[in-house]
Amino acid sequence: MSFYLVVLVLGKSRYYFKPNILNATGSIIVTDPKAELLRDCGYSLKKKGYTIKVLNLDEKDCSNNYNPFLYVKEVHNQGNNTKENTQIQEDDVMTLINTLMANTKVEGIDSTTGDPFWVKAEMIYLQALFYYVLRHYDKRHQNFTTILNLIRQSNPNAAGVSELDNLFNDWEKKEPDAVGVKQYKHFKVAASAPKMMSTIIMTATARLAAFNIREVANLTDTDNMELDRIRYAY
Repeated sequence: MSFYLVVLVLGKSRYYFKPNILNATGSIIVTDPKAELLRDCGYSLKKKGYTIKVLNLDEKDCSNNYNPFLYVKEVHNQGNNTKENTQIQEDDVMTLINTLMANTKVEGIDSTTGDPFWVKAEMIYLQALFYYVLRHYDKRHQNFTTILNLIRQSNPNAAGVSELDNLFNDWEKKEPDAVGVKQYKHFKVAASAPKMMSTIIMTATARLAAFNIREVANLTDTDNMELDRIRYAY
């Protein structure tokens, strides 16, 4: 039986951790900013049967891949595992978006007079996009790259209709009560004027700009961290 070690190269470590890690009594998650714990303990743990995964945000090419979309849980209705009979755990989507919003900053919006309208409108817009991707794309394409591709389809044509509008209109015909459809309608109401829509879309694009960087996209487009293998011990 193999245990599981996840090394997050983000946090703080000291002598206390090494003896506890080397005890190898179960699955372990550690922060390791200088990679010293991985260097000093990794070989020993591998010999004991551990699977070692590393999330390295400094040297992304040396990191395992982490895609948060793949950890949104699904519920299958009546034992049928087809896409049509699968429901997304909606609060997981909200947690993902709230985490994204809380840990990113868009200067042009955050420096305004404090009116929450823009942030709330952007959040509704992103909710609609996230739900769309999780509902209509297979696992290989459920990622921020796909979200950004959808954002690029948001610009309206001369008639005031965008490619994204058409996608959501088609979805509404099939599932009029889908939460993503409802959120997109709310977004359209909030973005009733072209300038308002442009501002909301621009803000969302700026917030996700890092995912246009090749190294970041490569890190987050797929997932081999397998965090769902970790089991809590009480």
